[in-house]
Amino acid sequence: MDTVKLVHVKDFYWAKRPGPGRRFDSGVFANVIPYKDYYLGVTRYGAADQGDIVEAIKLDHDLNIISTANAVKGEDPRTFLYKGEPHGITWDPHNSVTTGSWIFHYKIINLVTGKVTTLSIDKVPDPKVEILGKNWIPLVKDNELYFIIAIDPELSILKCNLEKSTCKWVTPFTEDLDITISRGGTSLIYNKEKDIYFGLGHRTHDCHNHSAFLYTVTPDLKKAYVGPDLETSRDSGVADPLSIYQTGNQYFTCIAHSPIQLGDTTEVTSALYEIIL
Repeated sequence: MDTVKLVHVKDFYWAKRPGPGRRFDSGVFANVIPYKDYYLGVTRYGAADQGDIVEAIKLDHDLNIISTANAVKGEDPRTFLYKGEPHGITWDPHNSVTTGSWIFHYKIINLVTGKVTTLSIDKVPDPKVEILGKNWIPLVKDNELYFIIAIDPELSILKCNLEKSTCKWVTPFTEDLDITISRGGTSLIYNKEKDIYFGLGHRTHDCHNHSAFLYTVTPDLKKAYVGPDLETSRDSGVADPLSIYQTGNQYFTCIAHSPIQLGDTTEVTSALYEIIL
C-alpha cells in the first residue's frame, strides 16, 4: 500500500470565535467513530489554551449533534476503538508539582463508560512535553493496546495496560526522541487483504500548513512506511487527520481543517472523508 486517495463526504462540525484568545462557540478538532447506531467521539473546547477541556460528543447516523459533555482537562483529542468500545486519547499540559517542569499527563477516556485513565509510563515518571510529544498513534493488536510515539524516522512504541494504568516500552527508550515533520494523527487499523496496519498522519510543513499523509506499520511492528502528502477538499491551511474507522468494505477518516494554526484561527471545521485504497 503505497498511497491512498481521500474523497470528501461532508463537513459536519463547525467552531468559530470573535478573535484569537477568545473561546470558540463549540469544540474544535471534532472526530468520531461509529458505535451501535450512532457515533461517539471527542472534541477540544475552550480558547485554544492550556485550560481547554475535552468534550465527549454523541452524533446521530447523519453526524448531527445529539449531546456533548465535559470529560476531562486536555487538548487535541483523538478517537480510537479498543475492545469494541470507542476511546479518546488526550494530553494535559501543566507544571509538575515535584520538579516545576512543563509536563504532559496522558489520559485515556472510555467514551461508553466515561472512565478516565491517566497513564503511568515506564522510565518517564514526570514526562516533560518535549520528551514524548502529543501525537501518539493508537494501535490494537491481538486485543492489546499499543501507542506509537514516533513513526518517522524510526518507530518508538509503548504497550499499555488500561486496567493497571501502566505502559511499558516495546522499543528502547531514549530521552532524545527524534521526531520529523511527519507526525501522528489517526489510530492505525488493520487491513487483512494487504496484511498491514494503516492510518493517516499530519505533516507539519510549518505552523500554518499541515498536510495529511498515509502511514503504515507491518504486523510485527518492526517496519513503517510514510507516504507523500494527500490532497483534501482544501487547497491550503491546516489539515489534521484525527480518527479512522471501517464500515463494511469502506474506510473513513475525520480531518480537522483551519486556514491557519489553532492559536490564531477564528474558525475550525471537521470533515468526513472516504479513504480509497
